[in-house]
Amino acid sequence: QTLHELKQRLKEPFAFHSNDNLSANTKNAIHRLLLSFSRNRASVDEILALPSVLKSRSARPEEREELRQCVAAMAHFQTRLSVFQKAAITAIVRHLPAHMLMKQRAVFNALDSHSRGYLSLEELEQAIDRSGIEVPSGLSSIVKGVDSDGSGLVEYTEFLAATIDKNLLVQAPLVRVGFDTFCPPGAP
Repeated sequence: QTLHELKQRLKEPFAFHSNDNLSANTKNAIHRLLLSFSRNRASVDEILALPSVLKSRSARPEEREELRQCVAAMAHFQTRLSVFQKAAITAIVRHLPAHMLMKQRAVFNALDSHSRGYLSLEELEQAIDRSGIEVPSGLSSIVKGVDSDGSGLVEYTEFLAATIDKNLLVQAPLVRVGFDTFCPPGAP
């Protein structure tokens, strides 16, 4: 094919077969890989973080280290922060720009093997075990401490709140978001 013909084919919408076994996240990533405007195109890290890609390769040392750091951050979040601090961090995380969450999103997507937006205790245990990291003995307590709504699951926002670098959250506009969550502007 000529370059012109190839460009024309890429302009046509890409469609998946109805009987494919791809998750919504995988389909979205494939669509984003095919975008012509590079700013919106999926990055290599995003593609490598997809569960379907992770299943086909073993965890690299840096991925194991990121997971280990996330588990340690979750344990710290669960044991060392007050309920108020956890709620404030969760409120702030909801307003963070995507570029500040890339590492945590990649780890979460790798753990969320069913692409449901939450992690069960069993999923978390299995993922940690598969990575070669020792499963913490208090993982059940850690999950309960991170689970702010009592669902028994670690939802995406709860995971972000527990694993985000807390030093990123001390920027004035972000602190204001946390403050406004508990004391809306104009409240006495």
